[in-house]
Amino acid sequence: MGNLIRLPSAPNSFTSFNMRVQTKLILLAALTVIIFLGATLFQFQSIKTILVDFFRQEVEEKRTNFYKLIELKGKSLETIVFDYTYWDEMAHFVAVPDPKWAKDILETSLSSYNISAIWVYRLDKSLIYSTINVENGDELKELSLLKEIVGELFSDSPFGHFFMDTPAGLLEIRGATIHPGFDVERKTPPQGYFFAGRLWDKNYIDELSTLTVSKISVVPPSVSVEGAKPMDYEKGIIHFSSPLPDWKGQLLKHLSVSIESSSIEKLNQRFKTSFLESVIAAGVILFILFIVLTVWLGFPLQAISKALKKEDTAYLQPLQKDKTEFGDISRLICQFFNQKADLVTEIAKRKEIERKMEALIAELQLALARVKTLSGLLPICASCKKIRDDKGYWNRIETYIRDHSEATFSHGICPECVAKLYPEEYSK
Repeated sequence: MGNLIRLPSAPNSFTSFNMRVQTKLILLAALTVIIFLGATLFQFQSIKTILVDFFRQEVEEKRTNFYKLIELKGKSLETIVFDYTYWDEMAHFVAVPDPKWAKDILETSLSSYNISAIWVYRLDKSLIYSTINVENGDELKELSLLKEIVGELFSDSPFGHFFMDTPAGLLEIRGATIHPGFDVERKTPPQGYFFAGRLWDKNYIDELSTLTVSKISVVPPSVSVEGAKPMDYEKGIIHFSSPLPDWKGQLLKHLSVSIESSSIEKLNQRFKTSFLESVIAAGVILFILFIVLTVWLGFPLQAISKALKKEDTAYLQPLQKDKTEFGDISRLICQFFNQKADLVTEIAKRKEIERKMEALIAELQLALARVKTLSGLLPICASCKKIRDDKGYWNRIETYIRDHSEATFSHGICPECVAKLYPEEYSK
């Protein structure tokens, strides 16, 4: 027979680790996918951090742009108050009221500066003139609050800016003391008081919302906006508030502003979609790896394992023509089993031969013992034919042979002895 193929046994260090190779490969594939997901999650987290920073910058930008727009919208109110209160004609009008001048100048200024009302007061707080550009705004003709606050309002500065609630709605008011045209810095004693107001009605709020691309609402101070989120990254909503003070500088209303950032919302949605796509891709990759490992590794390993356990090469038939390493292994296993079968057959034949040889040897030994028993020089009497044994006793020949072999005797008489011993009978 040819050289017997020996399959190497696994090292002891691996024998104790009872896990199938297929399971190890699947775990390795799963670990690879988990590492891939971890790296993807880390990358997405970095991107999310960048997006949050970008979102914060956009929050500040939107906030700044909003305040600039509010300031720009309120510029006309500020301008008319500033320009009309260091004007000789205005000072003359306070001293000598002229209804025609007021109608030509002040009433036309309402539409020119896009304001709602104008009030002119003397130093004694009596109303000289008022004009209102508000539907059903008769209640705004004279505001008692203005009379009450003028002394305290202009105690520190010739200008005042505040908000007040009126029957017509929230009113933004700017006021200033009246001075001659040369007194831009308002250092001369005041000659009267000038107020201009703009009504923050629904139309004005909607206009601000349209210009700022936001949702604006005026809420009372009892509604706390401190708990409102300054920004909602998930929905891409920028939220902030601005206080609207009364004439004492105390909070009168909140201006609540919400701006939807479509760019941030789209980026955030894209971020979620990309992450979901990555998770799905990882799942698909894991599934494909599982199928591939099962087909390429699982089935061959299972066939080899069954063939080795049951010592049946029928499980290896699909791998016989395989040109991969599994094909080589299966062919080696088949060759090993064939050689093992031949070896078993040869061992059985040799054992049978050995058994026959042992039986033959036993027979030969027995025959040899018998030969040895009757061999050698036997002293026999020349007359009576008795044989002398080893002890010196003379025994009849049949007794000696019987004692030293397995032969037995039956007595009879030969014709010669009959003729000699019984001649009469023999002659008959």
